[in-house]
Amino acid sequence: MEFNYLGTGIFNSVGTDSFIGSNFLTRTLWLLGMEVVWFVVSTPVNIAQHELGHGARAASIGGIPYYYWAGGTSTPSIIPFMIQGVLGFKSGLAYTNYNSSSSTQPSDYDAAVVAGGMNNSMMYAEFVEDEIQFNGGHILYYPSYILGKLDTYQYAKNTRTGKSNGGDVDRLLAYWSSKGYGITYSDLESGSRIAALGSTTNAAILWSFLRYIATGDPTVSSPVIGSFKLPDLSFYLEGHLEIFQMPFVFHPQTIHADRK
Repeated sequence: MEFNYLGTGIFNSVGTDSFIGSNFLTRTLWLLGMEVVWFVVSTPVNIAQHELGHGARAASIGGIPYYYWAGGTSTPSIIPFMIQGVLGFKSGLAYTNYNSSSSTQPSDYDAAVVAGGMNNSMMYAEFVEDEIQFNGGHILYYPSYILGKLDTYQYAKNTRTGKSNGGDVDRLLAYWSSKGYGITYSDLESGSRIAALGSTTNAAILWSFLRYIATGDPTVSSPVIGSFKLPDLSFYLEGHLEIFQMPFVFHPQTIHADRK
């Protein structure tokens, strides 16, 4: 979120506090340009958040995670990894490796580390929703928000179509299959899309795009009826079949993974 605060400061300094913010046409061009730029910049940050989900699960059992981009050097810290991604405009393969002793690793824990990446992306999207609800939001939150919300969809689709060589999704499907669950790529894609399209915060940000163009106001508020906030949906991956949950019953089961 602090990274997004940097973006909103840049956005407002031009899009609201200068002559660009006073004209319908220039506001439209500024909005489109900044959303595209921030999508490109947010991609490696969101990948780092995904990889941190793997690393956090590994660290929880005493493992030491190492993060690295394809062709790069590994680091045990997520911050240098993220900075490498931003400066290099990374959007491709990223990896998390970890070591742990067999005495500290519970049964089936490898599956929890695998799911930890996509779950961490979804948890970040929830955090954006909470930020908007309690502190107010900004239309420039959208690129990282939707990347987090659709992380599972993108992973599953890329694996199904051969754009990625397996990794997290194939490992999870194999794990569930070994437990007798017939979960498919399409199930993961559908659950992720439903979580995005069914979340009222998603609709609120998209509506705020139009309001900014019309009025110059880039803020976003949670949709409410009286004192009741309209719900958002989240889609988490676990070692059992309770994989479609509302955010207030989120109990992430944790897991290792490897590539984006």
